[in-house]
Amino acid sequence: MKETIRHLLLPPVSETVRRTIVRNNLESLRQISIGTAVVESIILLLFSLHHLQDLTKYPKSVISVGFCIIASIYVAVHLTRVQRSKEVIEGPLRRESCILILYFIVMAFWGMAASYRHYMEGEQMLTFFIVEIVFICFVAIKPLLGAVLIFGSHIIFYLVIYTVDGGSGISPLNYFAMAVLMWIGIVVRYQSVLENVTQRFEVERLNRKLERISQTDVLTDIGNRMAIREDFDRIVGNDVAAMMADIDHFKQFNDRVGHEAGDMVLKAVAKELCQHFPRECCYRYGGDEFLVIMEDITATEY
Repeated sequence: MKETIRHLLLPPVSETVRRTIVRNNLESLRQISIGTAVVESIILLLFSLHHLQDLTKYPKSVISVGFCIIASIYVAVHLTRVQRSKEVIEGPLRRESCILILYFIVMAFWGMAASYRHYMEGEQMLTFFIVEIVFICFVAIKPLLGAVLIFGSHIIFYLVIYTVDGGSGISPLNYFAMAVLMWIGIVVRYQSVLENVTQRFEVERLNRKLERISQTDVLTDIGNRMAIREDFDRIVGNDVAAMMADIDHFKQFNDRVGHEAGDMVLKAVAKELCQHFPRECCYRYGGDEFLVIMEDITATEY
């Protein structure tokens, strides 16, 4: 049971997979911040046009939406710079991971403030829940961190409301049931993203392995004819030195002594070539034929 709970809250993640998830989160967060800034700007514009004559009666609403827009624009601009910085995006991204947490906290408190005003006016507290749902849908948050963020924000907001009227306007059971459901959503999404990213890396690893196998002669463990084709684009246009060689009387030797002994000879020739030339420059062209191609080397050195 303890192991299951630990695995649920802190699933094992390799560094490569973690960084990939963080990069995906940063891109999602960038898109969320851009979308939030656009939507809230439209809302502020429509609200201002509707209340053009008495706009000064709603200073808190205007300030609240303005704050949301400014915060979202700042996050969008910063993450755009991060995405364009190859040095940062290929780094550990631990500082950038904190941006997600900080943005969630800022937006959660903004949602609390907006929902608190709605609550005091007898309206539904949708803004606070929308902020959390958006993060759950678009960002993969670690289950333990998600529990802290979701339950922490729900508890803080409930205490705020409770100090006003004892929370008479909401059902504590439904309110915290919503928090539990949101956390389950975080767990399911993170596990899904983790599985997808892990499977993608495994597929890429197997593809690289298959590619390496397809371009390696099984018997001699040097490149085959397909490897030569793959290396051709790299070789063409450069000064090269090349040697094509075969084994004298190999067919007669093979017929007289046997294929097993012939295989040993092929391995020995390949080993001898690799002792004098880089392995990646040696190829078994086919049968008993070997090819060695080197770039940017003088004839004397070759």
